[in-house]
Amino acid sequence: MAIKEPFDLVIIQMGYNHRFAMPRAAAMKFIEACACHDVYKLSTHWVSGGSNELHAELVDQDNMPTLQLIGPVQFHQALEAKRAYEAEQKAKDAA
Repeated sequence: MAIKEPFDLVIIQMGYNHRFAMPRAAAMKFIEACACHDVYKLSTHWVSGGSNELHAELVDQDNMPTLQLIGPVQFHQALEAKRAYEAEQKAKDAA
C-alpha cells in the first residue's frame, strides 16, 4: 500500500496582489528571515537620459509578508480554474 504524502503548501502574501504557494518549511524560513527586520520594496523608475534608477521603499505594516493556509482541495481547484481560464482565452484568440 502506497503512503500518501501530506499536502505541504501554504501561502505567503506580500501586499495586496502578491500571493505565492510554497512548501511550508520554505515559507517559515522566509517569515523567520523577515521577522524583527525592516523589509524594503524595490522598484525602478525611468530617469531622463535613458536609464532606470533603483528605488528602495520601506514596506508599511499592512504590506508586510503574511502566512496563510490553503488546503489541497482549494489549491487543486485553483490549478483547474487557471487551466480552464487559459483554454477559454486560447479559444477566444483562435476565433
